Amino acid sequence: MKTKRIISLLASLAMMVTAVTGAMTVSVVSAADDYVTSGKIGENASWVVNTDDVLVISGQGDINGSGGWSWSSNFNYHIAEVVVEDGITSVTNTTYSRELISGTSCKSVSKITLPPSLTKLQGCLDRIGVFRGRHLKDIYIYSKNITDAASVKGDGIYPEGMTWHVYKDSETDKSLRNDLGLNDEDIEYIPANEKMPAITNKTPAQVEPLTNTSGPAGITSKWEWNESSKTLTFSGAGYIYGYGDETENFTGYKKYSEKTEHIAIKSGITSIGLYGFIQTDTYNYNGAFCNFTALKDVELPDTLRIIGDGVFGKSNLTKIEFPQTVEKIGRNAFSYTELKEISFSENIKFMGQDAFSNTKLKSINLHEGMFIGGGAFVSCESLKEVTIPPNCSYGRAGGQGLGGFHHTFCYCTGLEKVIFENGVTELSVEGMFGGCTALKAAYFYTADLQSIGAVTSTAPTFEKNNNITFHVVKDSTTEQTLKDAGYLTADNTVYLADTTALETAISEAEAIETDKYTDESVSALTKAIENAKAVLENLNATQDEVDSAVKAIEDAKNALAEKPDEPSSSDPSDSSDPSNSSDNNNQSQSPNTPATPSTSAPTTATPKPTTPPTVTTTVAKPAKVKSVKLKAKKKKLNVSWKKVSGATGYEVMSATNNKFTKNKKTVTVKKNKVTLKKLKPKKKYFVKVRAYKLANGRKYFGKWSKVVKKKTK
Repeated sequence: MKTKRIISLLASLAMMVTAVTGAMTVSVVSAADDYVTSGKIGENASWVVNTDDVLVISGQGDINGSGGWSWSSNFNYHIAEVVVEDGITSVTNTTYSRELISGTSCKSVSKITLPPSLTKLQGCLDRIGVFRGRHLKDIYIYSKNITDAASVKGDGIYPEGMTWHVYKDSETDKSLRNDLGLNDEDIEYIPANEKMPAITNKTPAQVEPLTNTSGPAGITSKWEWNESSKTLTFSGAGYIYGYGDETENFTGYKKYSEKTEHIAIKSGITSIGLYGFIQTDTYNYNGAFCNFTALKDVELPDTLRIIGDGVFGKSNLTKIEFPQTVEKIGRNAFSYTELKEISFSENIKFMGQDAFSNTKLKSINLHEGMFIGGGAFVSCESLKEVTIPPNCSYGRAGGQGLGGFHHTFCYCTGLEKVIFENGVTELSVEGMFGGCTALKAAYFYTADLQSIGAVTSTAPTFEKNNNITFHVVKDSTTEQTLKDAGYLTADNTVYLADTTALETAISEAEAIETDKYTDESVSALTKAIENAKAVLENLNATQDEVDSAVKAIEDAKNALAEKPDEPSSSDPSDSSDPSNSSDNNNQSQSPNTPATPSTSAPTTATPKPTTPPTVTTTVAKPAKVKSVKLKAKKKKLNVSWKKVSGATGYEVMSATNNKFTKNKKTVTVKKNKVTLKKLKPKKKYFVKVRAYKLANGRKYFGKWSKVVKKKTK
């Protein structure tokens, strides 16, 4: 998303919920008498933080956000969603708005809903930039009547992937585009007949009272201690606090840090701390379960999205299983633990600085498109092998004497081999493998590496004195890049087979619809594919073996035999056949010969069935699609190609890897262009196209086009 003027959105939401202290009627529900979860704003509106961690603002007319804001410090990380109900017409800005927003709940808000009655945006979207609004994904504006967004203020960048939802061609749509510079990439349209959904839960959250064995873990979450099983159980909704003296009312569970063996976090909890806000080493190691020295295992719920800074740092944790819902892992979240195994789902997009440093990890499974914080795996001395996927980005490290460089795997002294997957094109990551004294082999299966840290820099990607053997594709861009950086010599270079054609052959073969072909020919193709995959997985496969595998697949594809057509049945009584007509049941007679009367009983002649001749039709498959072009949009790709003569339509396949196994999608179109939508932002996609022709009631496909790739915006 483009850098924009940050508009004044959440500040006045804060102001609406803050209001003048003297005008607020509150219900105190916390053990410390400090936490209020509902109140009144002036004379005409009220607010409530409900049991689902949703801030609901109700009332009539304009809401002035001036006045006190002491309430907001209670909800810094709790509120997950904000809903302004129909009836509120505006939330006006004040001179206090920027101060109000700096201490409000926008840090954890992921969704904001604004009502049909709203007439102004001024003051209600202030300062939702990357730092404070980094979780914000969607803003729904059900008002069609916003005519002026130019008065909105701001000073940052919208969170990546944030989407505005409005009615198409409404005044609001026009205003956002004209005044804020939004475009099609930033906006998704609300269906014309869709109304703002009603919110039914207005029950104020009840802060759990504090006892010796239970207490609040947040506004809507609680903890309980079981002495006999040495278990801490967390339940409720939303956020679990973990930091500092200022939240001592929420961290009473920490008195059991030396006794807790098991932690059970139940469904409903979405975040254990937040990432990226705690900057000092003291706080990095003061996370929720940091220094839990007896900890053996943790149960995480399928609602969890965020594991924040320092949450398990310096604990005795040996294993953990991430739910598919986890998206972000904070800095130092697992550093100095006893972790030996871990598996990252493809939903994990972010890991902070030093997230897994100084652990006992033996293997890791990074995936395409991850953000990997600086020093994320520093001093993981048990790692033996690492695979680097394409399209990852890397943060810089601090502390541990790393000097502000990336140092992703620095001082992994047991690391012996690193593999760079096909598709890695840029890798200027200072000190990535610095101090990896056991590293002896680097395999570059990417032939298109454009950049890499040079040996002469302060923190090179590889240590030159390691005597590393570099395995590269001969005469590739990668080979030249490594030579230019000073890494390759005649003595340390081993040439790999170029597997690009083989990967393409496998993906194209696997995409063939085999239902119409004979079992025997399909079996031969399947075997060729299996053999080819074995060659692909063999790090030491020769070029001859790769070329032979490609040829075997092509031969098997060409040998695919279509199943014979089912024989068609003929109806002897078909009136369309002249020989079956009732007018021709008797023999023909000359018009000059009178008919001889029959003197015998009538007989019924049984006509001989006629079988239409079998017609074998050879259908020419359409030609191979050429000139496929991609144009990147935000979360979209415009695809076009040269029209194929005689084609009925086209099949377009996309994926996030060139094997077409990850995030694969296929669409069928009639024209020679299509827009692929709902893609991931700033993600590289691989695309190929083939034409098809309809004949004899089935599709006949041509060959796939050359695979092209492009990163979305």
